[in-house]
Amino acid sequence: MRPTKNKKQSGQKIFRFSNPLSWVNPLYQNPSSSNPERNPHSSMSKSNEGELIVFDTGALIQIHTQETFSSICITAFNQAKQVGTCYLSIPEIAGATGAMLRNQRITKKQREQIQNFLTKQLDQWLVLPVSYRVCDLAYELCQKHPLKGGDAIHLAAVKILLQFRNAKFLTLDKPLYEATKKENVPIVVIPRFEDGR
Repeated sequence: MRPTKNKKQSGQKIFRFSNPLSWVNPLYQNPSSSNPERNPHSSMSKSNEGELIVFDTGALIQIHTQETFSSICITAFNQAKQVGTCYLSIPEIAGATGAMLRNQRITKKQREQIQNFLTKQLDQWLVLPVSYRVCDLAYELCQKHPLKGGDAIHLAAVKILLQFRNAKFLTLDKPLYEATKKENVPIVVIPRFEDGR
């Protein structure tokens, strides 16, 4: 499931998976690599066995920033035997880092580093699809909880994955965190949220 860059006529790059059917199956296991990309904060590579932690977009970003929950995100990434994320993280990370750049929270170089961290490691991670089934469940979740549509998609993708294998979800968004707990989805604990803050 390696992303390859294809150029549009305008010259703008888009990402397309070399095997577009592989991510449809939630049981999909990412192929091993003889030279896996590594987290700049850790020498640990990700294998296909052991605990899977699914990161939402904000959690992936805070691995690289000096923010409130960065240490939790780095620890979770280093301890996970396999990393997962939703396909939605690809456009979301571009949009979020663009906003951070415009607000002068990060530099252009930092934005490039964060985006490369995602796009260059997708072939090592379990990428959850944004399918009709996921969107339909996300719609239902928005009826039950005060969630934004994108956040509901992340949660829906994890809930469907849990029908096939064990995993934990890491989110730094408090409404999404609370909805995740109410849906009985295993979660990486954020002590500040548990304290009611």
